[in-house]
Amino acid sequence: MSGLLIYHVLMYNAYNVVFTAMPVIWFATNDFEHTKETLMNDPQLYKYGPRQLHLNMKIYLREIAYGFVQAFLMLFFAF
Repeated sequence: MSGLLIYHVLMYNAYNVVFTAMPVIWFATNDFEHTKETLMNDPQLYKYGPRQLHLNMKIYLREIAYGFVQAFLMLFFAF
């Protein structure tokens, strides 16, 4: 009632970091498809990167188009 903050401002800022950024950082750094030993012993697992089989302009544009279509459908059904 007097305008006094119940929680400290740092707690509001920490909420954004802890509950939005930290899970993304955690999974980005700790999610491995293969163990390090498997990667060192099987060089065939690296063949897709230099050939750009998983990430090239065609796949990038397709994913952008999927995003636009999904956004349009959500907007359409919301209205």
